[in-house]
Amino acid sequence: IDLATTRMTFTAPYVLTAFMAVCFCIMGAGVMHSEGIEPLTDAPGFAGQIVNLYAEALGSGPAIFAAMAALSVMLTTVIAALDAQARVLAASIALFRTGGDETGLKRDYALACIVLVCLATIVIFYLLANFTVFLDFTVSAFFVIAPVVALLNYLVITRCDLPEEARPSIAMKTLSIVAIISMGTLAVMYLVMQLG
Repeated sequence: IDLATTRMTFTAPYVLTAFMAVCFCIMGAGVMHSEGIEPLTDAPGFAGQIVNLYAEALGSGPAIFAAMAALSVMLTTVIAALDAQARVLAASIALFRTGGDETGLKRDYALACIVLVCLATIVIFYLLANFTVFLDFTVSAFFVIAPVVALLNYLVITRCDLPEEARPSIAMKTLSIVAIISMGTLAVMYLVMQLG
């Protein structure tokens, strides 16, 4: 696969995801907040509130499809995240154990999947008793992790041996640094607000 195709397969879903995120923010701020709807603390109740918002805005028929679409998005996101994390863990184990030899990579991948599913299940059952605690935990974790992952990605892509045409431009490097600083600043502000 050439670089242009790879960029397109990444950029198109990224832009679509960003657009959907903005839509959900508008719906939350414009509908729930403006009407004084208090989000329920349990996951089923909160999911029901979201579906009811669709039902009020679009009718009961489209609301069913919206709920199915939301469930599909969540499931595919979970599967994609699990697959990616398991692959990274398996490759990391192979790198540290055998210097990059791929012997046993499938076994390590399967083991990583099992461990991640078990950990996720424990976290979900422990935290979903109060959905707001679960949201606070996930948001806090991602606010802290996001700038670190972005910085590591930047260091890898700018320091590894890549063909000249695959290297990021000066404008892209500048944008990346600005984004990393912005995410780091937001993470600090969020943690200060949570702790204060």
